[in-house]
Amino acid sequence: MLLGALTWYHDKYFVKEPARNLELERHSFLNHLYRRTETDCIEQLRVSKKTFFKLCRILQEKGQLVKTKNVPIDEAVAMFLHILAHNLKYRVVHFSYCRSMETISRQFKNVLRAIMKISIGALDGIHIPVTVSAEDRPRYRNRKGDISTNVLGVCGPDLRFIYVLPGDEQQSDPILEAQDLELLSVVDNELINQQMERVTNNIGDEVTTIQATEEWTRFRDTLAMNMFATYQIRRNFD
Repeated sequence: MLLGALTWYHDKYFVKEPARNLELERHSFLNHLYRRTETDCIEQLRVSKKTFFKLCRILQEKGQLVKTKNVPIDEAVAMFLHILAHNLKYRVVHFSYCRSMETISRQFKNVLRAIMKISIGALDGIHIPVTVSAEDRPRYRNRKGDISTNVLGVCGPDLRFIYVLPGDEQQSDPILEAQDLELLSVVDNELINQQMERVTNNIGDEVTTIQATEEWTRFRDTLAMNMFATYQIRRNFD
C-alpha cells in the first residue's frame, strides 16, 4: 500500500508533461503561413502574400478593423481566410492558432463586419455564347466545345452592374469610381493569375452577335437578388 501511494504521488506531482509555449508555437505557425513561401500562403489562405497584407491594410484603413490587446490584425484576417478557404471548424483553428474558440469566433465576426463595410458587391462569372468569325472560333471554344466568351461581372448594392471584365485583362471595361478600384484590382489579379483562362492577343477580334440565353437571365436575376440580400445585411451591421 505504501508503494502504491508513493507511485501515485510521484506520477501526480513529479511526472509532468512539458509546458507548451503557446506564444512561440503561434508565432512559428503564422510565420510559416504567410511569411515564408508564396505556395504555402496561396494553398492555405487562397491569396498571395502581397494580396494578404494589402487586404489587411484595406480592412484596417477602410473597414475600420482594429487590433485587440492580444490579437493583431494579420492574425485575425488569417484565421478568417483560413476558415473560409477550407471550411475549418473552430476546434481545428483552436489547435493551430493556440487561441480559445471564443476568441476565434469573436475575431471571425470582427473581420466579417469589416469585409461587409468595404464590400463592393456580388462578383461572379459566366460564359455567354457569341458568334465570331471562323478564324477566331478556336480561341473562343470553351471546355464544353461551345463558342462563348467568359464575362466577369460585379453588381453593386443598388442592383446595377458596376464592373465588367470580358475576356482577358486588356479587354476590361471598368465603370467603378476610383476609390473602389484598389480592392477590386486585388480580386482581378487573383482571378486572372490563378483561375481565369487567359486569352492572348485578343485585340482586333470582332464579336458580331451575343446570343441571349435563359441561363444568363437566371444568372442576372439571381445576382441581383443576392446583392439585395447583401445590402440588407450591411444595413443591419451599420
